[in-house]
Amino acid sequence: MSDDSKPKIGRPTKLTPELTEEICGHIRDGNTDKDACTLCGITQATFIDWKHRGEAGEEPFSTFLEQLVEAQIRFKDYHIRNIKRHSKRSAQASQWLLERKFNQEFGQRQRLEVIEKLASWAESFDKV
Repeated sequence: MSDDSKPKIGRPTKLTPELTEEICGHIRDGNTDKDACTLCGITQATFIDWKHRGEAGEEPFSTFLEQLVEAQIRFKDYHIRNIKRHSKRSAQASQWLLERKFNQEFGQRQRLEVIEKLASWAESFDKV
């Protein structure tokens, strides 16, 4: 008996094409994974499990994962295009995009400075 012909044991999955579309719609709208789960009535643990099963190539979870990634890309693409449109009127939009996309080159260094100061203070306390 092949693996495909064995009867499936356990409860059938709640992951349907309709639920996949509902989750992906929330992601395309900009909701976090956590919020999309809440809005669709599933737990984050279930969502993460579905993603792991998709990474393993198991259907319908593999299709779910592909559509989820596409929804995230479409969200980013929409907003990158929006920022580019607005950057024609204001350099601030371009600056914002560069800071986030190429953080090492254009990002603000404040966070690093704070970490360095904390490390310095920690060293001085160790000496005491």
